[in-house]
Amino acid sequence: MAVKPPNPFVTAAAIAAAQRDVVHPMNPDAIRHTACISDMAGMQATGMGVHKVDLAPGVESTVLHAHAGESEWVYVLSGAATLVLAFAGEVEERAVAPGDFIGLPAGPMGTTYAHLLRAGPHGVSYLLGGDRRALDVISYPAHQGEGERTLVIAGGEEVCLAPV
Repeated sequence: MAVKPPNPFVTAAAIAAAQRDVVHPMNPDAIRHTACISDMAGMQATGMGVHKVDLAPGVESTVLHAHAGESEWVYVLSGAATLVLAFAGEVEERAVAPGDFIGLPAGPMGTTYAHLLRAGPHGVSYLLGGDRRALDVISYPAHQGEGERTLVIAGGEEVCLAPV
């Protein structure tokens, strides 16, 4: 007898009920109210993840970072934010608004943009998606007076956070 898969339809109410606060381990002020909606639709084994994320006014999504193994994308649903991009020591900020899309391909360190979002005065809601690889290396440029750090994730678990 066939096992019935999870229902692929997820309501807005179910997404809102599933959202939880996630605090970034390197920045206790970076708090995302998030739910993995692709998992809710039964897509865990696809290698793809999509999250619904809400940021309160002025809150940063994460610490400035770049991925070597996993590409990411952001689609802004409502509110406003500032996209912070860093490459080769140069930092630029861009205003983002509903309907804007941000594509962040993975690549060897030094070939991709480090990035984060900072919510505007009324907050921001967005979809965040990307690859789910067995191995990812995340580079964090100098943050809060600390030197650059690298995080290795294997099989979804943090393996090593080390200074560079």
